[in-house]
Amino acid sequence: MKHFIFDMGGVLVKPIPHELVKDEISYVKCDTEEMKDFFWNTFFEYEKGNLNTKEYVHKLQPYFNKNNITPEEYEKTYYDIGKKYGGTFENAYSELRKLKDEGYKVYLLSNLHEVSFKDFSKIFDTSVFDKLFLSYEIGMIKPDNSIYQYVINKIHDDPKEMCFFDDKLENIESAKRNGMNAIQTTGDILDDNIEFAKKM
Repeated sequence: MKHFIFDMGGVLVKPIPHELVKDEISYVKCDTEEMKDFFWNTFFEYEKGNLNTKEYVHKLQPYFNKNNITPEEYEKTYYDIGKKYGGTFENAYSELRKLKDEGYKVYLLSNLHEVSFKDFSKIFDTSVFDKLFLSYEIGMIKPDNSIYQYVINKIHDDPKEMCFFDDKLENIESAKRNGMNAIQTTGDILDDNIEFAKKM
């Protein structure tokens, strides 16, 4: 194994349950199935980089807890929520740094939008990564086959030399279909799974 590829949310950063943030001004109320579909379609377009933050906030304007929320308020609230409820898993950075010191290549592959990455960069030293594969920059999201093929082509090595870590089963299964090794994990057991992957 030469290449270790990590998702962000749930693997390096603690997930934030929706019920904890339902009273925040930037929470989107999805009262109907139609609204849920509209929200997720809009959110995925945001994560693909097809919408910037201003466009995303404008499109969902009627559905936030606060009427007429501004893009600046959305971004600030996003950071505040991360401070209150999130943060990185305790050993996440040290595990990645250890891999680098041992001569492995380390990458980030994550579905996230521009504000999410800014927030992540404030709490995690992203210089540890040899390359960043961010959905909003490359216009693709997991679990689509295209994003794994993109990563394989950019790393330019046999996918059997790559191991991908994600907390979502559908993303793990897609990585495997595209020839990668892949392990479903969460940040609290990441160290054990990294050691297991080294022996694969």
